[in-house]
Amino acid sequence: MPRPCELLKYNQRSLRSAIYKYGGFYSVSKRAGLIPPDEWRSFETFYELISELHQYLQLYSNISSSNDNINKSESTRIFPRMRDIKSNGHGRLYALIESYGGRRYIAKRLNMTASKHFIRDARIDKNGAYDGDKKDDLLAYLDFLIRLMKFIRNNMMNMIPPLDDCAIFMPTLEQLYEYEEEALAKRVELYGGVAQIAQMLELPVFETSHSARSMTSRL
Repeated sequence: MPRPCELLKYNQRSLRSAIYKYGGFYSVSKRAGLIPPDEWRSFETFYELISELHQYLQLYSNISSSNDNINKSESTRIFPRMRDIKSNGHGRLYALIESYGGRRYIAKRLNMTASKHFIRDARIDKNGAYDGDKKDDLLAYLDFLIRLMKFIRNNMMNMIPPLDDCAIFMPTLEQLYEYEEEALAKRVELYGGVAQIAQMLELPVFETSHSARSMTSRL
């Protein structure tokens, strides 16, 4: 579903007014079998944030915020300071973090620490979301999230409305294997399983009872 500002951009004021008349964008989206604009924007924003953060850490993850005896693998577990992001010229990443809840919220969601000092146990989540014994660093984890969200995004873009379920879903392992995404499915298992990743992405898990029309296009 297009956002109100997009309708104004394309001079669709009458359509915008009609949508408000019949209950607003969320209500009309659900009735028309479309993803509500706020839900889609939230997903797209987080996808962009993760991509920008991955790029930033590739450049600066070997620089610790406190300049003490922190090695590269440990410093990648520290969420970069906002003033460093800004001074390094990454204004877009700065804006995305601010608009999506702030540094501490994003750090907690990604199982990072917002403290300037590294917490040695931070890479091991009690629920197994990020297992330090797997020897994968944060960059690999973010790369996995980018590929997973791209898979979800592409499938959503290929859906034909009206949708039976107007929501963005986390795919099951069976679906990932069906679409020949074996490597992605194994990463989902490695990083805690479908339910754990869905919770982190704040997405419902796709259920087999949903219409097959919701996941039809092979990438």
